[in-house]
Amino acid sequence: MTASGGEPAEQAPALSELIDTARRERDWIVTCYSGYSLESLRRNIRPGTAALLDRLDLLIDGPYLVEQHASLLWRGSSNQRIHNLSGRVDLPLRDESVGVTPVISRDGSVEFIGVYPERETFDHLVNSLRRRGTLLSPSTSPRSFPFRTHKEL
Repeated sequence: MTASGGEPAEQAPALSELIDTARRERDWIVTCYSGYSLESLRRNIRPGTAALLDRLDLLIDGPYLVEQHASLLWRGSSNQRIHNLSGRVDLPLRDESVGVTPVISRDGSVEFIGVYPERETFDHLVNSLRRRGTLLSPSTSPRSFPFRTHKEL
């Protein structure tokens, strides 16, 4: 289970409740992306922040910074850090991106999920396809979860 976007830490009580509910069904590994540093979150006086951190397995902290783009494991820029808060996750030895996976929906739309090796990769793809007469543009719709859930398996 992954929480990102918006700012998960600013919704700590609701996110903690969601994690508790999800874990009653299945022992999820919970990853959270936050634009705040772990140190800042630990100092946070907002209600529920400490309880949220207690529920997380992995925290990826720091905002994505385009000028620090990097092809790293689960992160888009070199300022972001992975914190194994629970110790339940065996982190890979190699700190590099697993690449980008295209997911083609039944309606023919395509999502690219992952970290591009270089920040210009998407622009190169768009321009290359445009030269061939195919238009590609980022979605303006919120991303939906395209994979089957464990209950659908």
